[in-house]
Amino acid sequence: KEVFNLSNLFSTNLLSQIQVGNLKTNLSVGAEMRIGNKIWQRSSDQQLHFSLYSQSWTHVIGYDATLQGGLFNQTSVHVLPSSEINRLVFEQHVGFQIFRNRLSFAFDFAYRTQEYSKGTHHFWGGIRIARMFKQGLN
Repeated sequence: KEVFNLSNLFSTNLLSQIQVGNLKTNLSVGAEMRIGNKIWQRSSDQQLHFSLYSQSWTHVIGYDATLQGGLFNQTSVHVLPSSEINRLVFEQHVGFQIFRNRLSFAFDFAYRTQEYSKGTHHFWGGIRIARMFKQGLN
């Protein structure tokens, strides 16, 4: 949900997500800030957009079968007791995104706090290339 937009140059959004299933059950809330706008335009259908973004999430963990084992398998040595699971996990993404016509390219750095008591914090990066089938930017 967009809560603030300044001339399509700076925007702030609130984010939420619910996951319910036999693999994971989580509630997540977050915020996203985006800076950027159209930096080149030849015609209405040939535009280049660039933006920097920061996205923060707080995850409330209800159940995670990847750490706690499946619903029907609790005997594995790789299963962690419920008491060792961190019920609050924070995640931060920072990156940039370029749109041209219907193509999108993004580069992202991410950080996530430890998911269980003896675990480590995670850092990673990623590249995303996408094709939009409906023109979404003006």
